[in-house]
Amino acid sequence: MILRILTGAHAGAQVALEIGRTQIGSADDADIRLTDWSGRACILELMSTGEVKLVCTEGDAPVAEQAVESFMPLQFGDIVFCVGDAEQRWPADVDLLAKLWRPTSHQESGTAAYRRPSRMWVWGLIAIGCVIAGSISVLSMQSTQASVVVAPDFSPQALGRALNAAGLRDLRATQSEQGIVISGMIQSAQDEPVLQTVIRRLGDKKITSAYDTADTIANALKETIALPHIEVVYAGAGVFDISGSTENLSLLRQKVERAKIDMGRNIKEIRFTVSEEKKQKPEAYMTLLRAGSIKYVQSSSGTKQIVLSP
Repeated sequence: MILRILTGAHAGAQVALEIGRTQIGSADDADIRLTDWSGRACILELMSTGEVKLVCTEGDAPVAEQAVESFMPLQFGDIVFCVGDAEQRWPADVDLLAKLWRPTSHQESGTAAYRRPSRMWVWGLIAIGCVIAGSISVLSMQSTQASVVVAPDFSPQALGRALNAAGLRDLRATQSEQGIVISGMIQSAQDEPVLQTVIRRLGDKKITSAYDTADTIANALKETIALPHIEVVYAGAGVFDISGSTENLSLLRQKVERAKIDMGRNIKEIRFTVSEEKKQKPEAYMTLLRAGSIKYVQSSSGTKQIVLSP
């Protein structure tokens, strides 16, 4: 099931709806953010059966849920959109907009969240729809089916929720002057296709990737340390654990700090669980008596013993 916008600043945009509740509005935390949306936010709920329900508000009171028919346009101020099955052939925009002339049972009862526009307004919409449809047809040389264009402007909060739902919980989405920036960590290269799927769905042209791969950093740290009996693992949330034993803990920490300068953009913390084992010096012996190949010696610890010389 997809939602397609017919008029307004985002006319022609469409987005796939997932099972559950999707908030539409102009606020930054809206799942689908439309910059020219006026009034209170509305919620579309896609049921597992394929049915779609709509809930909006009038003042502070919620309007009763209403079923949304496929390919039936809904008007909210200057914005008109409709929902329909992505697998079906969609009518032309002008045909969808023309349906606003025909009142539905909801409109007649006065319970709809949208209103029936005047005939003059509808003719204006139809004219706009004809221009949009004609432009898209010339550019894409396609039929009057729904055309795939740039998706609506999604907020960092919406992208963050999508990343979390995809299991990429160590990634963050923030707003910058150039658009949305994704930073943080993915566990391994196997997470890359999952991330790219989320990015493509939400509009990759406005998204900058500034994340790292945890497995790659862990291997790079281990190679930089280059000491035996040392292990490096990713603990999550940008934290790496270094464990094992070494004869020179100070040298180990110096190597890690130097490496962190080069690869520490998304490293939040490096924790050490390393024991320092001093290298034992060989015990020295002093000869007290010697008779041929037999020696009577004393060690540096005071132990005396008889040994045979080669």
